[in-house]
Amino acid sequence: MKHAKLFIALIAICAVMVSCNKEGHYNPKKKISTISYSNYAKEEYWDGSRWVLLNESLTPRYVGQVWTWNGNLLESIEYRNPEGGSNGIDHFIYDGHRLASITDDSGRSRKNFVYKSGKLSSIEYYTENTLVAVYNIIHTGNKITGIKYTAFTGKAAEARPLPSYVLGLDLPTQLGVTDKSTRSASFEYFFEWEGDNVTHFSCVDQGFVEHQYLTYDKKLNPFRGIWDEFAVSLNSSYCGQAIMSSKNNITHCKLVQDGDSYEFEHSYSYKGKYPVEDVWTNVSEYYRDDDDLPGDGPYRYTVVVTKNYEYSE
Repeated sequence: MKHAKLFIALIAICAVMVSCNKEGHYNPKKKISTISYSNYAKEEYWDGSRWVLLNESLTPRYVGQVWTWNGNLLESIEYRNPEGGSNGIDHFIYDGHRLASITDDSGRSRKNFVYKSGKLSSIEYYTENTLVAVYNIIHTGNKITGIKYTAFTGKAAEARPLPSYVLGLDLPTQLGVTDKSTRSASFEYFFEWEGDNVTHFSCVDQGFVEHQYLTYDKKLNPFRGIWDEFAVSLNSSYCGQAIMSSKNNITHCKLVQDGDSYEFEHSYSYKGKYPVEDVWTNVSEYYRDDDDLPGDGPYRYTVVVTKNYEYSE
């Protein structure tokens, strides 16, 4: 179901990189220390005169990310589940003050960042020392305007941040490879900017095109310049690709794919120039062919995700 794909996509966002004055340097004035989450979802059906609740779920607020800093350098991000257990840690490794690689605590996955003339040239993704994917970065002036992604083997299916969500398929199906295959597959991302914000993002893959149209507030985005796309994916709606690139915070995103469109709204509470709470909402309508369910539809699915940010002093 489409609404299920959208919900799953919250934890499977693609790897999209940043464009800032010093690529690879992440040193925000306000440094995140923890991020807490609470989630609410409900499904309703139309009985001809009103919306009737079919089912609902609530995840109470919990600390989902813990950020550790060493001075101005982000050392690690630990991901926690609602039960308080750890889901893994990303470790940040630097060459001076510039990010050189990100590794997970299992030691299986690693991203290497390659620079030329002070700009990001490519990102190499390794699983157990095997190169499984490369992101080649395209610049126009000082801004990133394109990324060409190439996956080399079926082992890419094991790599957490790869963009399987783009087609709503499992990654091996999307790429047309198996674990023993050496065939490659590729697609491209394109960015359009207005000032310091990405306002149009598109992905092109063998005739499939996805578009995202974004608007922003006037406050500062605490994620701008970070390179950990998994951390950011947990702090965005389905349209989170631009969050690492843009100066301000996304307030509205319209996603268009296969002739269908979806819209996401973000509302914020602020302390000074930075957000301390972000509430994003998506409401989608659809039809379901299921004899065990009441009525013929339409059905409506609502997701509300609340995120609270705490900053170190």
